[in-house]
Amino acid sequence: MKTPVTDHNQVPQKNQRVILGMSGGVDSSVAAHLLLQAGYQVEGLFMKNWDEDDGTEYCTALQDLADAQKVCDTLNIPLHTANFAAEYWDNVFADFLQDYKALRTPNPDVLCNREIKFKQFVNYAEHLGGDWIATGHYARGTYDNGTFALRKGIDASKDQSYFLQAVPSSQLRKCLFPLGNWQKQDIRAMAAELGLHNHARKDSTGICFIGERRFADFLKRYIEDNAGPMVDENRRLIGEHRGLHQYTLGQRQGLNIGGVKGRSEAPWYAAGKQPATNTLVVTQDPKVLEGSWLRAGDVNWLACVSFPLACHAKIRYRQADQACVVYPAADGDLLVKFAEPQRAITPGQFVAFYNGDIMLGGARINSCDISLKLNATDGRYRSKVEPLAKLTSEFGLMRYRVEVECRWFVFLSHHSDILELPALSAQDEKFVVDIIEGFDLQAAQAIKDFEATTNHDVKAVEYYVKAQLSQNDALVPYVEWIHFGCTSEDINNVAYALMVKQAREQVLVPQMMKLVQTLDGLAVEHAELGMLSRTHGQSASPTTLGKEFKNVAVRMLRQVRHCQQTVILAKFNGAVGNFNAHLSAYPECDWAALSANFVESLGLTNNPWTTQIEPHDYLAELFHTLTQFNQVLLDFNRDMWSYIAIEYFTQQKVEGETGSSTMPHKINPIDFENSEGNLGLANALLEHMANKLPVSRWQRDLSDSTVLRNIGSAFAHCLIAYQATLKGLSRLQVNSQAITRDLTSSWEVLAEPVQTVMRKYGLSEPYEKLKAATRGQQIDEAVYRQLIDTLDLPPVAREELRALTPDVFTMALDVHVVTASWDQHKQTLRSIREDVFIVEQEVPRELEWDDEDETATHFLAVNSLGQFIGCARLLKSGQIGRMAVLKSHRGKGIGNALLEAAVTAGKAAGFERLFLHAQSYAEPFYRQGGFLPYGQAFTEAGIAHIAMEMKLPLPFEPPADLPAKKVSPDSGHTADPPTRSVSKADFFEGYSDCLQALERVIASARRRLLILSPYLDHELFDREHIAQAVSALARSAPRVEIEILIFNSQLMVERGHRLLELARRLDQKITIRLLDETPTGTSSSFVCADLDAYWLLPSFEKHQGIADLNNPVTVKRLNETFAEAWRKSREDPNLRLLRI
Repeated sequence: MKTPVTDHNQVPQKNQRVILGMSGGVDSSVAAHLLLQAGYQVEGLFMKNWDEDDGTEYCTALQDLADAQKVCDTLNIPLHTANFAAEYWDNVFADFLQDYKALRTPNPDVLCNREIKFKQFVNYAEHLGGDWIATGHYARGTYDNGTFALRKGIDASKDQSYFLQAVPSSQLRKCLFPLGNWQKQDIRAMAAELGLHNHARKDSTGICFIGERRFADFLKRYIEDNAGPMVDENRRLIGEHRGLHQYTLGQRQGLNIGGVKGRSEAPWYAAGKQPATNTLVVTQDPKVLEGSWLRAGDVNWLACVSFPLACHAKIRYRQADQACVVYPAADGDLLVKFAEPQRAITPGQFVAFYNGDIMLGGARINSCDISLKLNATDGRYRSKVEPLAKLTSEFGLMRYRVEVECRWFVFLSHHSDILELPALSAQDEKFVVDIIEGFDLQAAQAIKDFEATTNHDVKAVEYYVKAQLSQNDALVPYVEWIHFGCTSEDINNVAYALMVKQAREQVLVPQMMKLVQTLDGLAVEHAELGMLSRTHGQSASPTTLGKEFKNVAVRMLRQVRHCQQTVILAKFNGAVGNFNAHLSAYPECDWAALSANFVESLGLTNNPWTTQIEPHDYLAELFHTLTQFNQVLLDFNRDMWSYIAIEYFTQQKVEGETGSSTMPHKINPIDFENSEGNLGLANALLEHMANKLPVSRWQRDLSDSTVLRNIGSAFAHCLIAYQATLKGLSRLQVNSQAITRDLTSSWEVLAEPVQTVMRKYGLSEPYEKLKAATRGQQIDEAVYRQLIDTLDLPPVAREELRALTPDVFTMALDVHVVTASWDQHKQTLRSIREDVFIVEQEVPRELEWDDEDETATHFLAVNSLGQFIGCARLLKSGQIGRMAVLKSHRGKGIGNALLEAAVTAGKAAGFERLFLHAQSYAEPFYRQGGFLPYGQAFTEAGIAHIAMEMKLPLPFEPPADLPAKKVSPDSGHTADPPTRSVSKADFFEGYSDCLQALERVIASARRRLLILSPYLDHELFDREHIAQAVSALARSAPRVEIEILIFNSQLMVERGHRLLELARRLDQKITIRLLDETPTGTSSSFVCADLDAYWLLPSFEKHQGIADLNNPVTVKRLNETFAEAWRKSREDPNLRLLRI
């Protein structure tokens, strides 16, 4: 995840005015001298931060001020004073006390730098007219090509960058650090050379307002002591503590533990606090204090980082840098994993992150172990649900809300009827889009800061976006157009729709399909391995292991299809769905069409009929589908658990893994158990949400809001379960010996075929006789054959049954091919082709389904059990295609039967030639069927193909009014393409007419299609029917040319534009290139089909344009324009990456 720093970069120049923080100490004094030497105009500022102890022996503020004034007099620079005591109390000391009351150990120096020594200082320095501020910190601020970086001071023993980690980068960039390149000893020597009176003054240590007094005595003034028991790790009483707030983790001094009977003289350490019982836990084992994880919040990044972040960190000042990896938590916190265990990770303290000497940022430590998380998905299973973290977390929801607000603002700016909001310039529009794309943890925290005031999460997003727009002077007059006409639920429902859509497409469905594909692979691998069935737990007729895997894969795939086909709905129609506010401001606008276009521009489907909320019916449908998929998987998990128990499968041993804490021999099926448990949790949430969300009182109540926030939790448990099952499957090994042994010893299962043969030959009561002989009996080979010998069967039948064994109990299945209508057998045909092309060969769904199925002749291969196991089709053009045979039935002549049926039908229909696009490996098969190659090999759907044809002899009968003309039946003549109807220009207006005209022109193409569209417009070209029309053209002939010119493909790549996907799969037929500039004479978009049809759209605003199916003159001119643009075009790197 990117966290870019967007503040301005400015490099300091000499002769500028610098306001230097003066403390009266030697460091700030020499800093003033160095700044003067560098040519700056220097003025000092003494900041008084504490009033509580004025006049007491502990406060040194008066002496510090006197020292600062004396130094300024010596250096001849002015000194200003400022009293920030009130700010210090409110923003530092109050936080300090609150941390101690919460039993944390705060670091007020870090907060003081953030809240006072920089925030208040910067504001006051600007009031004084300063160009820069400066401090005596041993740190460095460097600029590389204008980019600021905070670095460690050269003196490693004095480096103070740790204390600056919480200061925003915007304030650090305004600060000079004169001492960063100096050693402390050199600074003291310089002070002495300058004759500064304070050159030998002792460095200040500790917290300024505490001074030299005992910390415990100071704290008593604000927090009452509450004594309690002090126990060791085994709950043995060791002593009494004075109050939990007075101790910090790892503390050794001040525990006041004397000699303890039966214990060694080793030192004691504070190891934990238990506020419920007011108990302090102590230990003599330093290992107890070690931990490798911490969780931190209040994050402040000073540099651009990506997660997971491998870097170094320190959890206390002066600690050596420690290697670690940083992960983002779903709620905006950070999870930090150290390479080596760390001692006494203390909540309330700060962790600073470094890359070498560059400070990356810091955060406040919240806990020292992620086990404190209430939800296991953010704890134990965090790494497994990481793909969902940025999508379905609160962070993700905030980002989607920001996206909706920003895109609505941009969308409105392009509407011609809204004159008060002018169209944004390209630069300003990019600025708005950057708010979306640059959204990071700091941005999320800024929204939370707004929410702390508003107590309204969507309003906080609105204020955040307005604040971001206010940084652009050109947009400041229009910030109130943010959230125009919107109710919070307009923003919310679209944000959730985007969240669910992307979580489904990017995370859930890929994992679900991985399960389906894994089971399909196992089905193929073990298709021939016979296995004993069990019904009601008893032995039953044999099956195969592969078939049982396939059963589950088919069930799962059906639910995946339902999941993918669930339409994601959203509404954007105001407070109660009637555009009341919109019409009061702009009654002339067609707000229904406007909002629909906006929703669809986000890749969602508009729901115009709503109350204040989108009714969530689509969510219920999706959640029910996920629940059913999960039920299938849960059923499978339990079966696998049982098969492992009877040793049909063994599990691979993982070195170092523990199966049982007391029984070391065990390898438990924990992955299937883990999956089962998480599926139960997921379904409990999904079922509740599916039942609850569609129910809302009147036009809206708030009960859906808290439920929607748990979508991420439900999806997370789904994801954990899917991964667990996949892991379990990856560890399995089939125990074929056990499976075969079980089957071959179960002779009783042959009772079924025996009684079936008895029926065939008319024996009376076959079932009853076999029941009496086998039910509850132990049957072996000898008993079985004795039984067969007693049957009054023909000798041949008796010998066949005697030769039958449980492991070869199969039935020879005859196969025949039938002609099938699409209307009656659509589901069966689609099922076979889904299995073979989409699942097995990974052909994109949009390439597989076209409009020609409805008019084609279809063929189905059926075995003697009535199972459909293969299909093919014959198009009206004479093309044979979609030849598919289920994997488990290949090699049995089914493909030959289907091809023969299609050729026979083609001859009967009177075709001159039949042709097909054969996958290259199948060329020998089609040659045997009478087909010969023609043309060049090509790639279709990412698979190598070759065009093949079979010429058919046709009788020739000339029309009665023409003389007979002899025609060779093998002349190779092919039918001309269908003639286009002559039509006049078609002027269209409106989205629907525009789309229909575009589809007509594309569908008319036979050999060549040219598309020039600046952004390959999502509303028009990314429609399913358009993609199908282009796909049909690409498939129709081997020499089709489809060329597309666009300006930028990045957005289309991100959205998965259908035409880009087609170009990836059919890269030898579809070429997309990038324009450098607008070619002379072009419109916004145009399409040319062959040499006489075109579609032209001068403006997308109202979808007004012209189309004509028979205008060669205009098409020629557009072709020339396209050719000129094509010569100047170049390859698009986005598309190259997409192909890779």
